[in-house]
Amino acid sequence: MCIPEKIKIALAVPLVRVADVDFNVLQIENLIQEATDAGARIVVFPELSITGATCGDLFLHHLLVEKAHEGLKKLVNSTKSLDIVAVVGLPFALDNGLLYNVAVVFHKGDILGVVPKNVLSYKDKRWFSEVQTIRTIDCLGKDVPFGKDFFDSYDITFSVGVGNVPVKNANLIFQISAQPTTINIDSFSFAGKTTAPLITLSSGFGESSTDAAFGGEITISKEGKVLFNKMLASTKNEIFVTEIDIEHTPINDETTQCIVEKDEELLEKNLKPFPFIDEQNLFSQCEKSLTIQHLGLATRLNRIGCKKVIVGISGGLDSTLALLVCARAFDFLNIDRKGIIAITMPGFGTTGRTYQNALNLVRNIGATLKEIDIKKACLQHFEDIGHDKNIHDVTYENTQARERTQILMDVANKENGLVVGTGDMSELALGWATYNGDQMSMYGVNAGVPKTFIKPLVKHVAEQSNGELKRILLDIVDTPISPELIPADEKGNIKQKTEDLVGPYELHDFFMYYFLSYQLPPKTILKFAKKVFDEKYDETEIVKWLKTFIYRFFSQQYKRSCMPDGPKVFNISLSPREDLNLPSDAYFNLWLNDLEE
Repeated sequence: MCIPEKIKIALAVPLVRVADVDFNVLQIENLIQEATDAGARIVVFPELSITGATCGDLFLHHLLVEKAHEGLKKLVNSTKSLDIVAVVGLPFALDNGLLYNVAVVFHKGDILGVVPKNVLSYKDKRWFSEVQTIRTIDCLGKDVPFGKDFFDSYDITFSVGVGNVPVKNANLIFQISAQPTTINIDSFSFAGKTTAPLITLSSGFGESSTDAAFGGEITISKEGKVLFNKMLASTKNEIFVTEIDIEHTPINDETTQCIVEKDEELLEKNLKPFPFIDEQNLFSQCEKSLTIQHLGLATRLNRIGCKKVIVGISGGLDSTLALLVCARAFDFLNIDRKGIIAITMPGFGTTGRTYQNALNLVRNIGATLKEIDIKKACLQHFEDIGHDKNIHDVTYENTQARERTQILMDVANKENGLVVGTGDMSELALGWATYNGDQMSMYGVNAGVPKTFIKPLVKHVAEQSNGELKRILLDIVDTPISPELIPADEKGNIKQKTEDLVGPYELHDFFMYYFLSYQLPPKTILKFAKKVFDEKYDETEIVKWLKTFIYRFFSQQYKRSCMPDGPKVFNISLSPREDLNLPSDAYFNLWLNDLEE
């Protein structure tokens, strides 16, 4: 075989409608034609591209599976005159009654093979089965290999994997995926190499934004080194065509592997006080986070045909970030920012600094500003329930939080809009939110962002801004974190500071990262924290706040059990639907006792 020096390939990310097979097939047809016109010899689509990857339990419906099979037949027949190999994904049922997540490889009307996904997550196994042996099945009336992932075409050999990297000798390796776009913060723990070019492709805009955002990310790597990475985030079909160099030397990929290293010594060597922040790549990290957040919101707005959002603006960090994300989502969808209804709701603890920042921020963003003072309504409520307004307890505080949420929800009904939540991942971890108050919204854009990463995000936007907007954002960054539910001091300054009450967020984010990412026991987390914070906190302080974290993390799960949808940003999230399967009634004695030992 004469191996060519280069081959032109196309990586296609179609606009998806979840479970709308006819629509998806049409997009795939158009992209196959576009790839052919561009001279590509192979075109690859994301995992489950015919149905959408986020169908969930709809995969259990025979109607969807049968329609996907019809969609495949239409694709194969409609492209038989085109001299291009195509790889598409779909749910595929065999006559044994089992359902598989597969990639189908076809060329000029012939199916070359059906490749099943064989490394299934716990969630995948709810719908799909694994297969370990290669056999022959009937597909569209022809006998084709099932389980095969190794193909010859155009004088090259290429391998196809679904969700996992296929382990084969090949000139090219394709990995089709449906992984949501996240910020990779564990690059040091990724091991594994491929001597052949490895091309990965993931789902794009239109996949469900329930707990993630999909940006159509493509990566080309070789021998463990990323050569190219791009996110094809768009509201329309996208295609990336490139020429790939083919090695002339023998290829041996039999040891290809991807391992997440959890060795304690390796973790300890890479400790840093802000594990969510990559200082060397902070600019790209911030841009990617903002993109993930606005893609999630834009997907939801696009799906329900909504052109208005309602967001409460306090002049603090979280609501500022939420407003900035709303602005980006509206720009992405080409919607007038006046559709962002930003409501500032002064209460008993609102200070002049945050109040003015809230007003000026909304005006500079170009959103619609509304001001609704909540004090009168709260006083009426205190009277209704028989609460003394001079007792500044949890009832006093939470009345204000719930009054604000009621206003947001009712304005959303009036304006036919969507309430955008502002709460962040650190607050969710600690349960630092009023149940059915700021805990509730219709979409939470900050749900995947830890508190220690919000300041860099807002500062990042400030540095890309000019004039008054830049000044406002930088002042918000410097404002103490507070819910402002208790009256200010005699000088009008913030009296209620969150970190004085619940503990330093830099510690809690450190605890959360190692507790959730690596499931480390408290005594190991304590050892790590002492090492990186030794000049700032003594052991007594660290232990105190670590105990607080453990207590609050377990006891406040009930708030997370009904948290709103919101996009995952990092490699961990607190969503009870996708990442954190935690009972609300679990005891934390074991973890506290480990710390005592």
